[in-house]
Amino acid sequence: MDQPMKIFIVEDEYLNLLHLKNSLIEMGYEVTGEAGSAEETLELLKTTEVDLIILDINLGEGEKDGIWIGEYVSEHYDFPFIYLTAYGTDSIVKKAIKTAPYAYLTKPFNEVELSTSIQLAIHSYNSNREKSNSKKLLIGNKRNFAKIELDDIHFVESDKNYIKIYTGEKEYKERTTLQTILQELPEERFLQIHRSFVINISEIIDIEDNSVLIQKSVIPISRSNKSELMKRLNLL
Repeated sequence: MDQPMKIFIVEDEYLNLLHLKNSLIEMGYEVTGEAGSAEETLELLKTTEVDLIILDINLGEGEKDGIWIGEYVSEHYDFPFIYLTAYGTDSIVKKAIKTAPYAYLTKPFNEVELSTSIQLAIHSYNSNREKSNSKKLLIGNKRNFAKIELDDIHFVESDKNYIKIYTGEKEYKERTTLQTILQELPEERFLQIHRSFVINISEIIDIEDNSVLIQKSVIPISRSNKSELMKRLNLL
């Protein structure tokens, strides 16, 4: 995780845009793009690298609003979005909920509220695979951010207050628990086989009495988890 999270902003009021942009930069995020209309947003997204997009719902009279953009992003891109509005009316909230946003932020907001919304969006993105149809896992925060392809994950190891995610080429470290990360991985592919390990079942090379071999790593299997592993592999 050696790069900041890249955030795109859609906001048609200049002072609000400037405040949000400066807040994100001061917090350690990278603002990679900004737009004031749906048309401008769609055009810029074609060539801009984005990890998350913040969408002001109200984009001026006669304009396609942020909810319209949220629907478009859901259908065409693989990153989470947050709705931003100064008008938290029941009708707006109901309309927004139908598009299943990853988080919701009301103006005016402070740094804590902004940061919390971003973290909630990441968690929602990871947890709700049906909604996001994603093949990636987002981890990290602000300056330390990474997108990991699920196919690349071999196993996850608990290390005190952190977890380590091992891929074929790299190791990632995240301050969270094994149970939390397990909830964010598709259960049809990942299984906890030990109190300290979650594995990608498709990466198993060999199984011994009390361990599995994944690449060159020997990973222990607890007695209570072995039968479930065997069932998942159709060996029982």
